Amino acid sequence: QWPIMSRAEAEPLLAVRASLNGKEGSFLIGDPAAGTPLGAAKDTPGTPLIAGASQTGQDINFDGAPNNTTNYLKAGDMVSLGTGLGTRLFKVLVDASSDGGGLFTLTLWPDVVVALANNAPLTVSGAEGLFELAENAGSWSVDSSLIGGAYSLGFTAVSVI
Repeated sequence: QWPIMSRAEAEPLLAVRASLNGKEGSFLIGDPAAGTPLGAAKDTPGTPLIAGASQTGQDINFDGAPNNTTNYLKAGDMVSLGTGLGTRLFKVLVDASSDGGGLFTLTLWPDVVVALANNAPLTVSGAEGLFELAENAGSWSVDSSLIGGAYSLGFTAVSVI
C-alpha cells in the first residue's frame, strides 16, 4: 500500500501494474524499510560470495566478509542471491559473524531451493527478489474532492520460487 499521492505520482505505478498483465508478469522489489543491513555489513560489506557450489537449504556458507567481524549480518537483515529473473530475496534469521578468513554462515528464510555456483554474489544492501501479483486485480481509488485528486493504491505480491 502506497501513501496517498497525486495523479502524476500514481500514474507511473498504475502503468507498471498494467504492464504486468495481472499474474503473468513479474518484477524485482525489496523491502524499502530494510534496504540497509542492521549488521556491520552496513558500513563494511566486503565482497560476500557463496563458498561452495550446490548448497541448498536453510544454512548457506559464504566468504568475502571482512575478517573477524562480529554481527556482520543480523537477524532481520534482508539479502538476495542470484541475478536478473533468478534473483531471490531472503531474511537472515540468526546473527552471523565472520571468522579470521572472512567465512560466515547465514541461516535464511525461505530455504534456498536452487543451488547457485561457487562464488555467486550475495547482495547485502538494496536486496531485491522476483515477485508476481497475487491476484489479477489490485486496488486503487481516487478522492476527486481534492484538487488534482488524491490517489490511493496497493497490491499483494508473492515471491517467485
